[in-house]
Amino acid sequence: MQGSSLVHRNQSQVNSLHTHHQLPIYVAAGQGACSVWKYGEESPLAAYTALDNDAKFAKARWSTTGLRFGAVSETSLHVWCADTASGQTPLHSLPLPHEATDLAFLNAGSLVATCGPRQACLWDLLSPARHEGVLNIPQGPDGSDCIAYDHSSQSLFLGGREGEVSVFDLRREGVVHTMSAHNLSVKMISIDVERQVFATGSTDGDLKLWDLYGWDLKQEWADVHHKTTFMSQGGKTFGITQVACGPSGTLYSCGSDGTIKAFWPQSQ
Repeated sequence: MQGSSLVHRNQSQVNSLHTHHQLPIYVAAGQGACSVWKYGEESPLAAYTALDNDAKFAKARWSTTGLRFGAVSETSLHVWCADTASGQTPLHSLPLPHEATDLAFLNAGSLVATCGPRQACLWDLLSPARHEGVLNIPQGPDGSDCIAYDHSSQSLFLGGREGEVSVFDLRREGVVHTMSAHNLSVKMISIDVERQVFATGSTDGDLKLWDLYGWDLKQEWADVHHKTTFMSQGGKTFGITQVACGPSGTLYSCGSDGTIKAFWPQSQ
């Protein structure tokens, strides 16, 4: 493409990317470290490590203010202050009783929800009893792969490994809705509060757009990233791996087929 360029960045085994809410930077979660990068630059602005250098971070997320970011590994939750100090130790580190696959910030950085195959829980990192968790969140029998928070309704959206999406209302402390969204595991949920929609992407390769408050299906795109089974990953199957709601209502997805795609939903 004329006027475009491709920049290669040296960070091995990256599992997750999350862009900042306002600044032209993003965080990459990988093996033993998280790095903050500026778009178009070849070197990271800063690299952040955990006490356990062998930690394999599954997901990284910015807090609601963008001043902190967190990441989860198989056994721990870490939160860092975002600055230019490479090698900075975490502001908070919390051992988890079970594996975590995703996290969502509920505030500037102290209230964090995590999910995984065995447990979904809300943690208060400033509480003396933070190791016990504030609230256990119900999920399906096989657990969840992703979680997202809607501030307007104070609800958590969990993407289940059986293709279901559950809506947990924090004010009622209960699940207010569960729907069968996909045929296989829901890998990513992205919320667009301004347009009152949320998007889901699944291992089945399908991308779907839903009403944020009525939970009705608004539009779907089938097999946008063809599902592939990798024997080198223990026979795991991947389709869509990440979904993001972008400016002007644009949806972005990426998958195991090595492509990034953009979608413009129909006006409804």
